[in-house]
Amino acid sequence: MPVCPEVAIGLGVPRDPIRLVRGEAGEVELFQPASGRVLTREMESFAGRFLDGLGEVDGAILKFRSPSCGTSDVRVHPRGDAKGAITGKSPGLFAAAAISRLEGLPVESEGRLKNFAIREHFLTRIFSLAAFRGVRQACLQAGTTGPLVEFHAGLKMLLMAMNREEQRRLGRLLASGLPVRDALQGYGEGLRHALARPMRPGAVVDVLLHALGFFKDGLKPAEKALFLDAVEGFRAGRLPLSACLAVLRAWLARFDAPWLASQAFFSPYPPGLVDIADSGKGRDLD
Repeated sequence: MPVCPEVAIGLGVPRDPIRLVRGEAGEVELFQPASGRVLTREMESFAGRFLDGLGEVDGAILKFRSPSCGTSDVRVHPRGDAKGAITGKSPGLFAAAAISRLEGLPVESEGRLKNFAIREHFLTRIFSLAAFRGVRQACLQAGTTGPLVEFHAGLKMLLMAMNREEQRRLGRLLASGLPVRDALQGYGEGLRHALARPMRPGAVVDVLLHALGFFKDGLKPAEKALFLDAVEGFRAGRLPLSACLAVLRAWLARFDAPWLASQAFFSPYPPGLVDIADSGKGRDLD
């Protein structure tokens, strides 16, 4: 659902540059130096109208360092300065409204998505939440939490790798016998929380070893040793997770393990979106 807030408030294409400036009371304002216009109210008004009419979405990608859409790193200038002095950094005005309104949903800038790990986490969140949206509709139509129970079973290993505590709590929630709408409400909140942080290597290693247990009786010692070497390489940062998953997928094709094959952990988003390109920046995801 593409949108350009600057065009939407009438600035046109092409347009004179706009910037964030520090107002007299210390507030951040949107300002166009060439015209002398303060555009804060127009942008805030548009953001409110657009987000109110947005309907249900699973997240957002915003423009890197844009004074309207930058997520956190937009330069703020003194109001009367024309030489590029900087008084700090702030989200763009539209971005600030979107981050607030979409609380708990993945919101990223296009610049950060050039980093492989950040992009992978973003796609995992987006598609997991979209899948839950479909499951929620199925539950409401059927009047039962059955589809949600099945969905949670398929997410077990992914949630174990991302937030083991929340994975267990969501399991207890489903077992509590809540009415359908209450269960969906609680599960949605818990799922957003569980997906908020990326997978941690130690937790991923535990999941990989758990998966190994499904095959151990049919593997030759050399096969098991090869996989354990790959896991250790991942733990040490020498190998990507995909190296371990490739071995497990080969075993899934060879052995009968339907529960394991159903796990979103092996493909949390469409394979066509996999891209190993990496900017090498933004590795700290905290």
